[in-house]
Amino acid sequence: MVCSPLGAESSNKSPVANLREDIVLSCFLPSDSQAGTSVGRVSVTWTKEGLGGLVYRYTDGAADLRDQNEAFKMRTEIFPDAIANGNASLLLRRVRMSDAGVYGCAIGSSGGGGDVSIHLRVAAYSAPAFTRSQRSLVAEAQRWFPKPNVTWSDLNGNVLNGTVTQLSQNSTGTYHLLSTLQGVSTQNSYICTIQNQLVSAVATATITGKRR
Repeated sequence: MVCSPLGAESSNKSPVANLREDIVLSCFLPSDSQAGTSVGRVSVTWTKEGLGGLVYRYTDGAADLRDQNEAFKMRTEIFPDAIANGNASLLLRRVRMSDAGVYGCAIGSSGGGGDVSIHLRVAAYSAPAFTRSQRSLVAEAQRWFPKPNVTWSDLNGNVLNGTVTQLSQNSTGTYHLLSTLQGVSTQNSYICTIQNQLVSAVATATITGKRR
């Protein structure tokens, strides 16, 4: 009896990468299609929509990068120990804005095969750091993109007024953020939420004593 291919899968088809950091694009064969595979009998091809050349290729037990696009040289790899189990996930290093787009992962093996599309989105985000000044609480975040919105609230979820937010865009296009909440008091906690259409960061600051 011949088993039909079960297709490739991904645990996250719409991942968001943090600019200049690494990300793993998930791609694997379901467990039922992995029986009898070996490293030498698995082939993997990663492509990107609209890109000339390949993102990555693995065949005959080794990487084959002859047709790799220049933009991905020295920035991509897969996990050799995982290949034998049908895991063809791609590690993409030092993510750039230009890396955003639709990627295709195609796997072939003796036990099955298939392909899956992954839509990679790129953002810049960082958690805020808090400082206290007089009766104000200041949240500072070094890098955000796209342009974020800031909301302050109490622990009950009530939105607080009396806030001033400043955003400055640097030469790389990312935003530096300073947001000030006025009228804070000791023994209280405040929640700062920074978010855009791709990601959000939520941080809580508790004021426990007098400002030095």
